[in-house]
Amino acid sequence: MAHFSSRYVLQNHILFLIADQPPINMASLVALFKTSTPPVIKRRAKELLSVITEAVKNNSSSEPTELRVESQVIDNSIELRKDKAESQQAKIVMLDDERKNLQKESEKQTMDIWGGLLSSSTQRIGVERHRRSESN
Repeated sequence: MAHFSSRYVLQNHILFLIADQPPINMASLVALFKTSTPPVIKRRAKELLSVITEAVKNNSSSEPTELRVESQVIDNSIELRKDKAESQQAKIVMLDDERKNLQKESEKQTMDIWGGLLSSSTQRIGVERHRRSESN
């Protein structure tokens, strides 16, 4: 089926095939067309192959930069996770320290309460003994 549009070059699935599996030579370019090679490709195959080869070269030279950026993003993500884990660990330590301090305070208050009760009891016993000894 012939297309007469000034913008039409190739069927979309062929364009996607070229993008997905760029041909490296004339034979691999022609092999992309299963049934018949379109006239525009026959006329300008060398030019098309040259453009594809140049695009692949330009893309492959920029790949390390893309990989470095992706690697940096991954590294940053790992650092953020480490920082978050360290922060959570610090919070756990702080909470544990607070728990220990509260426990010590509670024990001290308990001792103070019992100490106060015991001392007042012993004082009362002493006073009562003193009174008994005076009355006898």
